[in-house]
Amino acid sequence: MPEENLDDILHKIINLSSFTDVFVKLNEIDKEKTSEIKNLLKQCVRDTHKGIVDSQKDYDKLKYLLLKEKVEITAHASSYLSYSETMAIRENNLWKFAVTITEHFFDLISDALDEYFKNKIEIMDAELHEDAKWYTGIRDSTKKLGVALNYSKSILKKGMRNSGLNEFLNNHRLLFPFCQYPHS
Repeated sequence: MPEENLDDILHKIINLSSFTDVFVKLNEIDKEKTSEIKNLLKQCVRDTHKGIVDSQKDYDKLKYLLLKEKVEITAHASSYLSYSETMAIRENNLWKFAVTITEHFFDLISDALDEYFKNKIEIMDAELHEDAKWYTGIRDSTKKLGVALNYSKSILKKGMRNSGLNEFLNNHRLLFPFCQYPHS
């Protein structure tokens, strides 16, 4: 790369060439804001650029004007740096809020689902208890009927034995001809 002469360097400074890449990137994000920043930067260095153009042969004055421009650009950039830091803090806070609100949302959903299933279980439990009462009633009734049938059967057997009908039934078919008796 050939070494640049003073005129080339001053030309780049006056045209703000070192900011070109930054302005291209900023322009992709927000053209209006980039134009505003570019215009403010040009206003900031307008007087020093006029002095640089007028003082190209006076090296002491040129050195002074270049240092002055450096200070002015640094001061100008610091306001954007502060703005950038503020935006970074706001973005960070926004992300924290997004995470917090998302967690809160899922906590609410989780609590609502817990409540729903708790109520559903209580309803199912109540229905199960009602069904159990009904089945218990049927079971108790069936047991009582079984006891009564067993008692009736034992009385019938005893009566048949005492009357001799037991012997008669063992030797004859009386009621159901399709039934098989042991003596057939």
